[in-house]
Amino acid sequence: MSVLNTAAAQGANFHNVLGAVRDVYSAEIYLSALPVMKLDQFTTKKSELGVQPGMTIQLPKFSNIKRGGPLREGHRIPIQPMNQTHQPISVGEYGNGIGFSEFLLQSSFYDQLAAASILLGRDLAVVLETTLRDAIMQAPSIIRPNDKASRALLTAADKISSDVLKDVIVALESGNSPRWENDHYIGFIHPHHGRCLRDDQYWVNAALYSGLGQVYTGEIGRMEDIRFIVTTIVNNGKDPSIDPITNDRVDLGFDPDLAVGAGGNQVPIYKSVFFGEYSLGHAVALPVELRDNHNQDFGREHGLAWYSIWGQSVLETKNIVVVETA
Repeated sequence: MSVLNTAAAQGANFHNVLGAVRDVYSAEIYLSALPVMKLDQFTTKKSELGVQPGMTIQLPKFSNIKRGGPLREGHRIPIQPMNQTHQPISVGEYGNGIGFSEFLLQSSFYDQLAAASILLGRDLAVVLETTLRDAIMQAPSIIRPNDKASRALLTAADKISSDVLKDVIVALESGNSPRWENDHYIGFIHPHHGRCLRDDQYWVNAALYSGLGQVYTGEIGRMEDIRFIVTTIVNNGKDPSIDPITNDRVDLGFDPDLAVGAGGNQVPIYKSVFFGEYSLGHAVALPVELRDNHNQDFGREHGLAWYSIWGQSVLETKNIVVVETA
């Protein structure tokens, strides 16, 4: 049996085996990892049709009325005025697009339009989620472990714990922050925080008691009336690496101000946010649309984009607590 040496064999009597072996492409595609959109579901939404870019949506807000009390014979029930104010939310344009040629559409072995719509949908999720995060993280109430006055004083031992969560609950309850569904507060935490909480002795000891459902419910768990949701979009100073393709941060939550050395930080700082209902407003003037730019260059060029008009703003600062830890 002869062996064909494809490196040396030449001439009419030999086949170019390497040239005959072609790449085979799968019809399935996979996408680079991105965080799942979670924060949007916990916003107070207001939609106004017909609002144009650059305008403001007003959210009505009523102040509490003067309290009533006992009534006396011969006296009428007092009539109190209703004091209404408005919470303004400025809206602006958001969008992104993808371009491709007619030649690519005709020669590609899979649906380029479908792939483009998937990528645009994922981009929309990231843009919306990060804009909402940036808004809610501006809340002025900040809690740090062991009552540290600044993040520069935090050390590796100053991690999130059940003691920190108790301080969060005190701050929220002291501000009369309403619970979601009259039952719980929401906490958005980094996976690093989730790891620290699972090591907390109070969290571990909860498994020894019969009231297990009062502690472990929801996403990764519930403790101190807080429902925890883990996401990588929360601000942190851990991973500064850059995606070579997009030239953006690989970690969407990375904040240079939270990295080691910035402002005297001794350790990477991790932020988390805890809030009740009516904390963050999301005003939508134009719901997101998938648009094309029609045919360009006599049909040889195509474009697909998502476009929307929205805005976001904190509604009640007392309903939000930001936590900074190592």
